[in-house]
Amino acid sequence: MPYYKHAPMGTSLAVADVRADGSVTVYTHSQNPQALRGQLALMLGVEIGRVVVRSLAGPGQFGRSNGGNAGAEDEAVLLSQAVGKPVRVQWMRPEDFQWSTQSPAAFSDVEIALDAGGRVTGYQVDHYMPGLRDDRPIGALLAGLPTMSAPDVQTPTEFSPSTQNLLNDQWVYDGVPALIERGHGTFQIGQKASPIAVGLRDHSMRTPGQFQQNFPRELAMSEAAALAGADAIQFRLAHTSQQRLIGVLKAVREASGWETRPSPLAKSVAANSTRALRGRGVSVIARASAYWACVCEIAVTPATGEIKVEKYTIAVDPGIVVNPLQLKRQVEGGAVMGLSQALLEESKFDESGVTVRDWRSYPILTMADLPEINVVLLNRPEVGAYGGGSEAANALAAPAIAAALFDATGKIARRLPLRPEYVKSLFRN
Repeated sequence: MPYYKHAPMGTSLAVADVRADGSVTVYTHSQNPQALRGQLALMLGVEIGRVVVRSLAGPGQFGRSNGGNAGAEDEAVLLSQAVGKPVRVQWMRPEDFQWSTQSPAAFSDVEIALDAGGRVTGYQVDHYMPGLRDDRPIGALLAGLPTMSAPDVQTPTEFSPSTQNLLNDQWVYDGVPALIERGHGTFQIGQKASPIAVGLRDHSMRTPGQFQQNFPRELAMSEAAALAGADAIQFRLAHTSQQRLIGVLKAVREASGWETRPSPLAKSVAANSTRALRGRGVSVIARASAYWACVCEIAVTPATGEIKVEKYTIAVDPGIVVNPLQLKRQVEGGAVMGLSQALLEESKFDESGVTVRDWRSYPILTMADLPEINVVLLNRPEVGAYGGGSEAANALAAPAIAAALFDATGKIARRLPLRPEYVKSLFRN
C-alpha cells in the first residue's frame, strides 16, 4: 500500500496571540486541543495553564490532528511571540501536501494452506510498516525547539510514539484451525539519517493500521476462494461462525444481486482489447464492535487500464442504530473516500521530500466518478452495544475492487492504487 495524504479540502489554518504577560491563546481546527496545549507548552517551556486552545469547526482531517497539531498552530505561536501581535498562519496547498504527515506505506507477506476439499487449514501473514504516529509539530522541529520524541523502539504512550507495528485487523475467520500473524515495525523513511530526525512523518488516518492489514487479508481470501473453485462469499461464510459477520455477508449478497459462482469469469484477455469487461468482488472487516461487508461491481478496459466502479453495495451491523440517516451519510462518505484511495491516491516522494503539491499531482475521486452506492444498515438492538459506524468504511473498497478486477480479467493486482498505468501493465505481463 502507498503513502496516503489526509488531503483536507481546506488547508491548515491557525491564529495565535502570545501576550507580554506570557499567556498564549490559539484558535485552531485541531481534533485534539488538549494534546495541542501540551505540545505548545512544551515548545515554549511554560506551564500548560498559560496556554488556551479554542477549537473551531474546520475541514476534515481524518486523524491527521488527533495527536494535537493540525500543522500551522506552532508556527503561528512562534511568529506571534516574535512580533508581539496576533498572527494568522494559513498553509497554501503545496505546503499542506508537502509538510503535513501522511498515512504510512505498508506491505505484507501472506501464505494460505488449502486442503484437498478447498478449505483453509492455515493462514500466516507478516505485516511490515513504519511507525504510525509522529505528533511532533513541524515548526518547532525546524526551529530546534523542544518537542516530544520521534517514533522509537519503545512501548507506545501518548507522548512516546513507537515504531511497533501492532496487529490491528480483527480476525473473523474462526473456522481456520491454524493462524499466525506477525507485525514488523521500523523507523520512518529518512528519520535515522536526518540530524533532526525528520523523515517522512507518518500519522494515523481513517482505519489506521487495520486498512494496511485488511487489504492483503481480504484479497488473499478472494484468491484462495478462486483456487478452491468456490464462490467468494460462500467461501467466507464457510470459514466463520460469527453470526454478525454472516449477517452482513448475507445482507450484501442479497442487496447486490450477487450471482453465486467461482472467479474469474475470464481466463485470458487481450491486452489491446477495447471492450469493457465486468466483474465483482467482496470484502469484509470488523472494527470497533461493528461488522462490515461490501460488494464492488466494476468495468475495466484492458487497452486503457481504466477501472470504473459502477455499483457499490455496503452493509454494516454496528449493533444499536441510533440515527439511521446520519449513519448512512457516514457510511457513504467513508465509501467514497475508500474508492478514491483504491483507484487514485498516492503520496510520492524523492530524496528532496514529498513531491505531490496539488490536486493534479494528488488526484482524488470527483463527483463524475461516483458509482451507484447502496447502503444496508442492520439494526441489532440485541447486541446491546453501540459499534463504530464510520471509520472502517474506507477500508472495504480496495480489496473488493482488486477482487473484481481478477473476476473480470483473471489478472491479480496486489498493490494500490489501481491507476490505469498499473492496470495496463498487468495485461502486458
